[in-house]
Amino acid sequence: MSATSNKKVFLSIFLIFFGTLAFCQPKISFPKENHDFGVVKEGDIASYEFEFVNQGDNPLVISNVKASCGCTTPFWTKKPIAPGEKGMVKASYNSKGRPGNFNKSITVTSNAENRITRLYIKGLVDNLPEYTGAELAKSPKLVLSKKLISMGKVEAEQPTPVRITIQNTGASTLSLKNISSSCNCVGFGPAKSFDVPVGKSKEFTLVYRPKRTGKTVDDVLIYSNDLSQPTSKLSIDSEVVESLQTQSPIQQIIKKF
Repeated sequence: MSATSNKKVFLSIFLIFFGTLAFCQPKISFPKENHDFGVVKEGDIASYEFEFVNQGDNPLVISNVKASCGCTTPFWTKKPIAPGEKGMVKASYNSKGRPGNFNKSITVTSNAENRITRLYIKGLVDNLPEYTGAELAKSPKLVLSKKLISMGKVEAEQPTPVRITIQNTGASTLSLKNISSSCNCVGFGPAKSFDVPVGKSKEFTLVYRPKRTGKTVDDVLIYSNDLSQPTSKLSIDSEVVESLQTQSPIQQIIKKF
């Protein structure tokens, strides 16, 4: 066998070996990488667990989790995570003596092919007023018909309508003040009024425009004049795929097959 042939054989073995190693790596996947706590009462500790799954072919091990500040304490699954199994990273924010907005990152280091993953938490620390029983009795009360909406497959960067029903079970008119989302990709549709009368239900349309592809859960916070619960959380569960409108004609033909 010639030297050239030997080199080709060696190169083929090399590529197969390292290609196999790359294929057999663990892969960490977080359906949700952002969490918005909304309004947090100063002095409370706000905590949230980010769930992940090992989508690779070898055990996944998280070697370190580091927060961007000492006010955030992370905790995570220490044992190896087998392929297909789940684990979690918990972030706890101590709001004592820290009024105002916060936006913190948590860096997750593992043996996955995507070695570094960053998670984000945010919110507003405020001295929430204490209401009397009489004031609370006169307050409106926001009730969501669903707290989790499954959208199935949606296209990235394309506006998708999400319909929600809100009921007012309180004693005065409910007014929706604002809306925010962990992905900054959800807004109100063109509603003429954001009020819900006492004892009534009203359907609203949200406009969902996801940015990153993959399976994801995005939180939506709805702010209202409900004194007992000024923020209500809704979660949108979806699988975001690449938009056909951003693909070339050849890519669109290939995708059909």
